[in-house]
Amino acid sequence: MEKHVVDLATQQARDHEVHLVAHPAFAEGLPGSIHFHALPLQRSRNDPRLLIPMALALRFSGADVFHAHGRKAGQLLARLRHFADGLRITTLHNQGKPPPPHMHGLIAVSRTIARQYPRQQPRVIYNGLDLASQHGTRAPKETNFPTVVAIGRLVESKGFDLLLHAWHDVPEGQLWIVGQGPQGSKLEHLAQKLGIAHRVHFLGFRSDIPALLEQAQLCVVPSRREGFSYVVAEALVSGVPVLATDVPVANEILPPAFIVPKAQPELLASRIRHALRHLPRVYHEFATVFDFARATFTVQAMTAATLSYYAEKLGLPGSSPF
Repeated sequence: MEKHVVDLATQQARDHEVHLVAHPAFAEGLPGSIHFHALPLQRSRNDPRLLIPMALALRFSGADVFHAHGRKAGQLLARLRHFADGLRITTLHNQGKPPPPHMHGLIAVSRTIARQYPRQQPRVIYNGLDLASQHGTRAPKETNFPTVVAIGRLVESKGFDLLLHAWHDVPEGQLWIVGQGPQGSKLEHLAQKLGIAHRVHFLGFRSDIPALLEQAQLCVVPSRREGFSYVVAEALVSGVPVLATDVPVANEILPPAFIVPKAQPELLASRIRHALRHLPRVYHEFATVFDFARATFTVQAMTAATLSYYAEKLGLPGSSPF
């Protein structure tokens, strides 16, 4: 969600006045064109030390559109709506509790999330990437020792333990696990216990994800829960096939054969083995998926769709600045 907010605000600030109300940690790396209001958003939504300065920031901005991201921000905006005299929008980034009240519109980052709220009719707008840093279409490398990559924070929800159990039943290839988190040591110990440590490489945090994907034949997303998987988007725009559990956004765009029920490592292993043994056919099946991803998962497409939604809700004509 943090990445989405920064990317969207940065892109919007090219043509519009943008105020960003966020935790002080967001200040680093923001363009100077964004008016930044640092607030202690880690505090309770009932804490006057948050509510008062946020009310002032909303009133001071004089904005036409107030766009909250996530349920806490949406609930704060709803509570302080009398200080936000304009269009109020909330983007839902995860499944779960009901959306905040008193909004004029809702955006969902996946169709799966949107389907939970049919009455509110959210607009689905996928997260976007900066494709300037991504690599183009490529053919699968012929290799007898393929590389499979899995990327994400090392936490229970990402399912890396399930992937390690599946990898025990994949006799060929090496597995790269990219990311860091509280389960790091536990996962390394599990790899050793399963006797696969020599074929599993924990690469930690990396800032060169496109370069790593360039060396992989397959990306696996074994998550138990997701709102929108940036990993799926990054892999597809880099031209790498994805095998994933039944989570958004994978279950909305991948071929059905590349969606695996959650928490079934035996079936996950079977699908990985099949994909690695038929890579040319897999890449052919993914040709249209790659094209869709490169047209849809961009910050430009995300921003254009968001501005268009603002204009629609404001009742502006097609020639409006939005």
